[in-house]
Amino acid sequence: MSFHTPDEHVPAAASSLGFRLRRVKEPSLPSFMLLMVGLLAFLSGCLGLEHAPSDDCQSSLEGCGAPPAGEDSGTPQTWSSTSSPAMGGHFLDDYTTTLLPSGKVLITGGDYLRAYAGCEVYDPKTGTWSPTGSLVTARYSHTATLLPSGKVLVLGGYNPDGVDGWDSPTLATAEVYDPGTGTWSRTGSLATGRSGHTATLLPSGKVLVLGGATDEEYFNKAEVYDPETGTSSLTPNTSLEGYTAVLLRSGKVLVTDGKDAEVYDPGTGTWSRTGSLAMSRYAYTATLLPSGKVLVAAGGTLTAEVYDPETGTWSRTGSLAIGRDGHTAVLLPSGKVLVVGGGRSSVSGSLESAQSAEVYDPETGTWSPTGRLVHPHWAPHTTTLLSSGRVLVFGGNALYWAELYTP
Repeated sequence: MSFHTPDEHVPAAASSLGFRLRRVKEPSLPSFMLLMVGLLAFLSGCLGLEHAPSDDCQSSLEGCGAPPAGEDSGTPQTWSSTSSPAMGGHFLDDYTTTLLPSGKVLITGGDYLRAYAGCEVYDPKTGTWSPTGSLVTARYSHTATLLPSGKVLVLGGYNPDGVDGWDSPTLATAEVYDPGTGTWSRTGSLATGRSGHTATLLPSGKVLVLGGATDEEYFNKAEVYDPETGTSSLTPNTSLEGYTAVLLRSGKVLVTDGKDAEVYDPGTGTWSRTGSLAMSRYAYTATLLPSGKVLVAAGGTLTAEVYDPETGTWSRTGSLAIGRDGHTAVLLPSGKVLVVGGGRSSVSGSLESAQSAEVYDPETGTWSPTGRLVHPHWAPHTTTLLSSGRVLVFGGNALYWAELYTP
């Protein structure tokens, strides 16, 4: 995958998360922990337990001492609040955000305790959200892929009610969103119902779908979905499980599970083993750099390493200021990488949200801090590069906070 400018019809970030909070029959204990961490983070700010602001913040989820929604100082390396979507009063979890060709951002589905069908669109020019057509089937822990046509393909996901005639609450159905009409339509199905999977747009316009889980188990099944026909065909399975997937410049796909790695060749439909990571990690990020190399950052550690597709080897690079996991990463127009939020271990040994961000410079192999985030963002939040070069960060901790980063 080559380096694209923000105006091209490509996914908003050439980055992949090394985790998915999958649902297997019931919401898991970690999900409840994430919710509690988020609520505690909100309450601690409002009650003055940490970094107390001088003004009262108990009446709004905009955050304690945060600038008004939409206000932007324009100062480089700074964060500013923007408005949050309504989302029908749902505590969002495992939703998706997608940059549309218009420069607006589509947020799709999600929820914490029950599937949600609602969708909204964010307009960066006005800093406001507006409702758009709802999904045909409510779902969370799905994927959303921007197609070359400018439409958005949603695959799989989870619905605890087991709708669409499926005995399993894990969905195989697919839907397409048309930004021109603001509506969704059904378009075929996957061969296997799954949630918490990855979906990678291939140069052919087809989508490689990997792994995920049914309502009973996790698996490493792979298939290729064709948006033109609405059909999916099985392809050989990877030997890895619980991974990231990054499209390389060659058109091949690098898959890692936090320790080992494989490369998928769409031309032959085969997998080949490549070099293993220098350090085991989880809940990390993998980002394609302008050089064609891949940066893997953090994941229960503050270390980072770079994969070279030409040699199939990994090499250590500069470390982050703090160890974090459940963070997000996005490639900036400058070629640098912004890493946002996540969780870290506190001095007491408990988990807390990292209300900070760092920028990686591939030229020097070093990291530098940005200004402090307005809100804490732990998993699962999203980070979307806008056409202007600014970055929209939304959610995390099952809360609605949204803010903008000015590089």
